[in-house]
Amino acid sequence: MFLATAKQMLEIENLAMKEQGTTIDQLMAKAGQKVADLAMEVCKRGRVAVFAGKGNNGGDGFVAAKILHQSGYDVTVVTAVELGNQSGPAGKAYHSLIDLGVEIVSFNPNLNLEADLVIDALFGFGLKGEVRGILSEVINYINDMSAPVLSVDIPSGILSDTGQVAGVAVKANYTVTFTIGKYGLYLFPGAEYAGKIVPVDIGISEKTASSHAGGKLIDFSLAASLLPQRSSQLHKYSAGTVLVIGGSVGMTGAAAMAAKSALRAGAGLVRLAVPKSLNQIMEIKLTEVVTIPLPETEVGSLDVKSLDELLERRRENDAIIIGPGLGRHPSTQELVRQLVAKVPNPLVVDADALFALSGDYSCLLRRSGPTVLTPHAGELGRLMGIGAKEVEDNRVGNAFKAARELNSTVILKGPHSLVSSSGRVDLNLTGNSGMASAGTGDVLAGMVASFMAQGLSAHQAASLAVYLHGLAGDLAAAELSEFALLAGDLIDFLPKAIKKVLSEA
Repeated sequence: MFLATAKQMLEIENLAMKEQGTTIDQLMAKAGQKVADLAMEVCKRGRVAVFAGKGNNGGDGFVAAKILHQSGYDVTVVTAVELGNQSGPAGKAYHSLIDLGVEIVSFNPNLNLEADLVIDALFGFGLKGEVRGILSEVINYINDMSAPVLSVDIPSGILSDTGQVAGVAVKANYTVTFTIGKYGLYLFPGAEYAGKIVPVDIGISEKTASSHAGGKLIDFSLAASLLPQRSSQLHKYSAGTVLVIGGSVGMTGAAAMAAKSALRAGAGLVRLAVPKSLNQIMEIKLTEVVTIPLPETEVGSLDVKSLDELLERRRENDAIIIGPGLGRHPSTQELVRQLVAKVPNPLVVDADALFALSGDYSCLLRRSGPTVLTPHAGELGRLMGIGAKEVEDNRVGNAFKAARELNSTVILKGPHSLVSSSGRVDLNLTGNSGMASAGTGDVLAGMVASFMAQGLSAHQAASLAVYLHGLAGDLAAAELSEFALLAGDLIDFLPKAIKKVLSEA
């Protein structure tokens, strides 16, 4: 499903009217019908209260109220705006209710209203700023009602682009959203307010929608289409080779998990470059991985003296990961900056390597090969010179900006992870709270590099990796519980995740 910001949705609607000959009246009629259809599905009979605002979202609610009234439901429409003040298509829908004798009342906090279903049609995707005054009272009133709530397009009070709560928001059981998903329905905290999301078609073509959409949901069908095809004549070198550069004293696990996950994701050969004093440890930990001992600093991390050998070694690898467990010694950070600028291979920059670029990311702008960055909000904030909260408050906007300014594909990790590049921001829904555990990011980095080594583009590899990474977490949690989930479990359950996609495709 396509996703769009509020601005993009307006462009899509305008384009539909221009190129398809669709009118706002027709869109509203179809939207209201879909709302009524879902209302009748979740509430077979009884009393329906429709809370309607003054815009097109309210008009959708008026159309739904009319259809429900004509279908035998006891409908009451509650408005927080002056009666008779509606105009345009919404006004037409409002006056048709008057002609039918549908009960329409003005809201007041002492309203004694009972319902078997509540329809929230107060605000649409265009809400800006905080909800105040009587409208905040209306939302609180809806939330205090005992009946299930169906929101129209997006729960009122949720900001469409960010998922943030504009002071107060309707807590819906269902949200019927039209043609294209709104980012705020899937980003937290909005995702906790939307309930079951039901996308419906109201007559806007896929061509029109795709022309201005901001991205897509990364779903099963997309993952299935991206899984690399494996030839019967494949050998370990043609299956993709990955070089992992990482590890330091006390942080061997991160590099080991990145290497193992790259193998589990299908790479034919994985090499791991580590400080020479850790080589024996890694050889014991990793049976199937080739280790490369290199010069180290006095604290047991890779030294910039490793640069020449790594530049030579990069020639025998299809993709490179730098960062897992790498450490933050000044010499190690200089090694990161030089490698990022000089290796043309597809590159995943993770963990401590992201820290090395936080003061100066100009090396990213000099790269000739594709790059994937894997930051969480704090790491992206450091790169962009802003706080983690500022990143979280506008995840889509910051992911989009970072991809453009950092010349990279950016995976903004978290619930739900975003993949941004080339003017688009895609959103992944797999995964669970059990994955909030040390090492899960290292597993993801290995998977991304593995898929790039197997021939996927940076954006494709990132999208497939975040989906399978989350799916492996979901399968592991189903068996082990979210409380007991470890990063290593994701590697163990990755084969089941891949098999599930292959078998159901």
